[in-house]
Amino acid sequence: MTTKQWRLFWRTPISHGARNCWWRLLIQKLPTQEALRHVNPDSMNPGWCKICNKQVEDAQHMIIECPLKKSYWNAAKTIVKLDFNIADLWDILTFRKTIDKEAMIHVSDILLVLWIHHWHCYIKEELWNTTHAIRRFRKQLWNKGENFHGQEITTMYEEYLAKHTDQDQDPNLVE
Repeated sequence: MTTKQWRLFWRTPISHGARNCWWRLLIQKLPTQEALRHVNPDSMNPGWCKICNKQVEDAQHMIIECPLKKSYWNAAKTIVKLDFNIADLWDILTFRKTIDKEAMIHVSDILLVLWIHHWHCYIKEELWNTTHAIRRFRKQLWNKGENFHGQEITTMYEEYLAKHTDQDQDPNLVE
């Protein structure tokens, strides 16, 4: 990567967890099954992805190409209205293609949830569930103050606020 690309990476306001994962990807130090097999060649690890059990888990498979994770990426990028082809994602993550700052922040949010859910599945020996990953992603967006749940929920919340700001205090709220 060029100095300018590294500067962009380090100056973009993304979470520490997302930056950690993305940085590992950029320096080619993701703990993939393939990498672990090379560290300990005597182990019984064939290097297969433990999520889909269909391919060797290299960095690209771990982050994008696993069919279950690819469905997560497609759903998550639809939620935040990212407009790029999934085939371009690896080039975006490795800075071969550029996206605007806001899109880069959303890509980092998606990547962070993927990373958390990936390790949750490995450690707990649970199956990958895209619905659960999307729930985590929506919760992360909600915690950041972003709402991509739809206009009707936003409107309901605005109506609730309007109703309760007109009153001195909501009798249902306990201080």
